[in-house]
Amino acid sequence: MAWTTSGLYAATWVDALDATRCLLDLSLTTHKVAVYTGGTPNFHGNGDTAYTTTNEVVGAGYTAGGLVLTGLSPAISDVGNVAIIKYTHTAASWATATMAGCVGAIWYADANTAGNGVADALIVGINFGGTYTSTAGTFTITPSGSGIFTITVGN
Repeated sequence: MAWTTSGLYAATWVDALDATRCLLDLSLTTHKVAVYTGGTPNFHGNGDTAYTTTNEVVGAGYTAGGLVLTGLSPAISDVGNVAIIKYTHTAASWATATMAGCVGAIWYADANTAGNGVADALIVGINFGGTYTSTAGTFTITPSGSGIFTITVGN
């Protein structure tokens, strides 16, 4: 089955709200993004919870596990009666990469250990909306101005 949607991984977010478990810190400088060629992410509470190499892209210039994110910037802005939490980072690039069939990416907490809940806890998966290839060129994921994701809290 094809990767057709994007979403937050529910199990990680439930654990993040339980201070005895995951303790997810969105500003850590060890979070990574990995690129995938297929599969069907399961964002549900009993679904995917940790990074895996299954369906991860393989190619010159790409290392299994993905790339460490830089410029992480979780931020909160107030808009009327709601707060908007935005998660973003600087562009993630693989230089001189040969990567074929790229359909999506998964952001995960690489520094999370089993003692804090789930090792390599999944944060968000994004469907690229198409299939992309790079042949000995630069493959870049650039967050939109709205970030990788936003959460609106309030009434």
